[in-house]
Amino acid sequence: MTRNMGCLVAAVWAVGCGGSSSSPKGAATTTATDFAGVYSATYSGTYVVTSPPGQPGGNSTSSATMTITDLASNEIQVDWQVPPNPPSGRADFDLTGDTGTTTGTGGMCFTGKLANGDTQTNCCTMCSITFTSADTFVQPNAGTFTGTTALGVAYSGTYSGTWTGAKP
Repeated sequence: MTRNMGCLVAAVWAVGCGGSSSSPKGAATTTATDFAGVYSATYSGTYVVTSPPGQPGGNSTSSATMTITDLASNEIQVDWQVPPNPPSGRADFDLTGDTGTTTGTGGMCFTGKLANGDTQTNCCTMCSITFTSADTFVQPNAGTFTGTTALGVAYSGTYSGTWTGAKP
């Protein structure tokens, strides 16, 4: 059973992926409001199928619309939609300068249907976001996934990759 299990929303965040504490576009101070907006994002990563054994892993790419909302002082919420699914997930981040770490609220698992007909749930286990300017971010991530093929076969594994987003 050769699988193309492109992780639907392998898009979540990887702890420890550094970022500078500099402010975007030369601003004196950075707040969550500086990053609010709608971003076009692309994902590139890898995955390993751990069950059933003997299945190949591979590379995964995707695109999404990610909406970042200012929640409070130095806290943002990220919602994304990976077509053709409805909005697929949400995560909240505390910001220090231009780098955010998850707050543990706002959900960390994301479910959707893959292009091949599989239904998959990805759960981020290492999550962060770094803004490279007020209009761009990188969001490395790693986690686990479980799913069921269109034929009803269960599978699971791990993933890692990076979302890169920019305001259009």
